[in-house]
Amino acid sequence: VHLKVMVQVETLRGVDSIPEIAAVPGIDGVFLGPLDLSCSVGKMGNFDDQEVSSLIRRAENAVKESPAFLASFRAPGRTVKDMFDSGYSLVCGCVDLGLLREAAKEDARIGLDAMDER
Repeated sequence: VHLKVMVQVETLRGVDSIPEIAAVPGIDGVFLGPLDLSCSVGKMGNFDDQEVSSLIRRAENAVKESPAFLASFRAPGRTVKDMFDSGYSLVCGCVDLGLLREAAKEDARIGLDAMDER
């Protein structure tokens, strides 16, 4: 079994540091956080914005030019296939916030159903 070590890059400063980060011995992959990257430039979730899309592309290119593999959540407007085709080695289809939201909605539904049955 080979353990893979990934670091997550979520800020403009982190993107600027990808070459140094990815060169650290023992770092196998760089995981990009697209929502957090958009927040780091004050444009939360605005993936169509030129500054945000350029930042993400710059991060992708920096990782692809390094010895590390590229990983991320699936960003809105992109397919998993597109991301793999553009050089990603790992793509997570769901983000943690979405999973938590769906679990909370299900808990609320169960609670409301139980109250209706009384």
